[in-house]
Amino acid sequence: MIKIKKRIAGLVVAMAILLPPTGLFAQDLTLGEEKLDQEAMYHTVVKGDTLWDITEEFFEDPFKWPQLWKKNAQIKNPHLIFPGDVIKITSDGIEIVLRGLPYEKLAPQEDAVPELPVVKLEKQEEAAPSEPAPEVRPENINSDKVVHTGFISKGALKASGVIVRPTDKKVMIYRGDDVILSFEDGENIKIGDRFVIFTVEDKVKHPVTRKKVGYVVDNHGTLKVTSVMGSLVEGRVDLAYKEIFKGAKLTPYIDPLKKVTITETTADLEAVIIATIEGVHQVAENDVIYIDKGNKDGLMVGNKLGIYRARGTVKDPLRKRTEIQLPSIVLGEAIVISLQENSAACLVRESLRAIKIGDEVLSALPAH
Repeated sequence: MIKIKKRIAGLVVAMAILLPPTGLFAQDLTLGEEKLDQEAMYHTVVKGDTLWDITEEFFEDPFKWPQLWKKNAQIKNPHLIFPGDVIKITSDGIEIVLRGLPYEKLAPQEDAVPELPVVKLEKQEEAAPSEPAPEVRPENINSDKVVHTGFISKGALKASGVIVRPTDKKVMIYRGDDVILSFEDGENIKIGDRFVIFTVEDKVKHPVTRKKVGYVVDNHGTLKVTSVMGSLVEGRVDLAYKEIFKGAKLTPYIDPLKKVTITETTADLEAVIIATIEGVHQVAENDVIYIDKGNKDGLMVGNKLGIYRARGTVKDPLRKRTEIQLPSIVLGEAIVISLQENSAACLVRESLRAIKIGDEVLSALPAH
């Protein structure tokens, strides 16, 4: 459940509100008619308030405003609230219970919002002026290694397709060649679908548990489906990085990430680096790493993560049989650029020291 941040001013827990004549407002409600929620907080919108500001102030994350304001279907614009609006704030979201403007004023418009008298609540304190929401700009992803998948999970490999053979019986396949394809779930394949062509290089074992978690793969190119006739599927190679042979595997193509908006990670994450592209042993800035956590664990593309190395313990010379946990070494920072269910590809954004398989990737500085 989302924790609501305590507001200093502009909020009363219990109150009664008198409305103007019926029919003038988008929501003809009074707080007396609805059963007051003793756990709720109420706020009267003042000049300068936006959905971004209110969401950030009460929930500490302005990007959640579409989710938290979902009860207000008429609001499509984060600036579309007006002085005098009374809002009810609970852990389930935010709802307008009294509008300070006529309904026809709710449509997006270029004109400046007129100042109207504020509908005051009992014992209302004057709200401090809100700061405008910070402008968030996507950052460019400059690493040429992003085009490589590098790692595929066991489940994704099992669901992958395969090149059966070229249509003209050639040994090697190049750009522009037609090929016959096979898919385990061929019923969902359609003309125009694009796939990455890859081969499996090595098995990947988890550096801690030693269990097999996936495979390092080598990309050879891409193809598009050109014909689907029952179980017979044909495609044409539209990009070839290197020679392609029958038996090469196929996985759905995803456009390489070129820009990403970096966000803080809301998940409490403790992950481990399990693989690198092309088996790199000493990872540096702009390299791609793969970790053992994915969208199932709450990760999202753009999440920022810290990279650390545990240092173990030392014996306390003053207390027998007591060990002191040494602080972890800060190695750098990474951002999530693609996700599978139980794994994620991350671009190393900053490297303070050499990074390697087995190092920790965390959403927060480790506690000691």
